[in-house]
Amino acid sequence: VADAAALLGRLKAWAPTLYRVDAVQGAVARATAMRAGGGGAADHLEQPLLMEAAAMLHTLSGQHDAALTLLLGLPPGQMDVCAAIARHNLQPFLRGRIAALAAHGWPAVLALLLDATDTVRPADVVAQLGAAAQPERTLDYLHGLFEADAAAAAPFAEQQLRLYAAHRRDDLLPFLRQSDHYPLRAALSICEEFEFLDGEVFVLHRMGDNHGALARILERSSDGNLDGAIAFVQEVVQETGDDELWQRLLTHAMATPTLTAALLDHVGRAPLAQLAPLALIQALPADAAVDNLRAHVTRLLVQSRSRLELAEQTLAVCNAEVAELARERHRQLQAGEIHEARPMPRRPRSTDRPSSSSSS
Repeated sequence: VADAAALLGRLKAWAPTLYRVDAVQGAVARATAMRAGGGGAADHLEQPLLMEAAAMLHTLSGQHDAALTLLLGLPPGQMDVCAAIARHNLQPFLRGRIAALAAHGWPAVLALLLDATDTVRPADVVAQLGAAAQPERTLDYLHGLFEADAAAAAPFAEQQLRLYAAHRRDDLLPFLRQSDHYPLRAALSICEEFEFLDGEVFVLHRMGDNHGALARILERSSDGNLDGAIAFVQEVVQETGDDELWQRLLTHAMATPTLTAALLDHVGRAPLAQLAPLALIQALPADAAVDNLRAHVTRLLVQSRSRLELAEQTLAVCNAEVAELARERHRQLQAGEIHEARPMPRRPRSTDRPSSSSSS
C-alpha cells in the first residue's frame, strides 16, 4: 500500500463486490505493521488513514467488534475516532466500550452519544461512566440528555440532582425548577446534605410547606440579612394570599436585636411600607438592645413626616379641584338658557268629530 489516502478514498468510492475484502485486509495489515515500525514522519501521518481503512474493511466483513477495537486502541488524538465511528455506522456496537471511547476527545464523544440514544441506551452510558469513576462526564451526559429529551433523562433525575449539587451548583436550582421527575423528599435531603438553602426553600415551597421554607431562611438569617426572607414572603403572599407569613416573619425578627435592627431598616420601604412604624416600635421589648436604635427611629420619624406632608399636599390639591368644580357648576346653574318656541300639537275637540246621524 503505497498511498494510504488513495486506498481509503477508493474503499469509500468502490462497491465491495469489485475487490476481495480479505486480500485487501491482508495488504493493509502488512502496511500498517511496516509503518508502525518505520517511525518516519510520513509513516506517522499515514497510520490513521490505514487504521480507518482497516476498520472499514472489518466492517465490510461483518467484524464490527474488531473494527471498534482497532479504532479505540489508537492513542487519543491520533485520529478523529468519533467521526470514523459515525461514518461507518458503528454506534450500535459501542455497548461496553463507553469508558474507552470517552478518552478520545470528550466533547466529540458526548455529541456522538447524545446523537445515538436510540442505539446506545442512556442506562448503559450512565452505568459505564459511573463505573469508570467519571462523575463530571456523567453529569455532562445527563445534562445534555435532559435538554434534548427530559423524558429520557427522567429515570436518572435523582442521580442528576446529586451530581449537580456536588459538581455544578449553579445548575441545581434551574434543574429543580424545570424538572418534574425527581422525588421531592430525596431532593430536599440532597439539598440539606450539601447545605444548599435556595434548593431547600424551593423544594419545601413545591411541597406546599411555605412556613417550613420561611423557617429555613430565618434560621440562616442570624447575620441580620432579611432580604431573602422578605422577598420569599412577598412572592408567596402574592401567589397564595397567606398573610400569616408576614406575622411569622415579624415575630421571628423581633426575637433578636440583630434581626430587629434589620427589620427596622426595612420598615418604610417596599414591601414593608404598609407597616405602622409607631406600632412596631411600641412592640419592642422594654429591655431590647437594638444597635443604632436612635438612628432607626429618627429615619422612621423623618419618613413619617415626609409622608404626612405629601398626604396634606395631596389633600390640598384635591380640595382645590373640588372647589373649582363647585364654582363651575354654580356658574352653569346661574346662566340663562334660550329655548326656541315650538307650536303645541292641536288636540281634537268633541265638536270636530262627525255625528252618528250625519254619517248615516
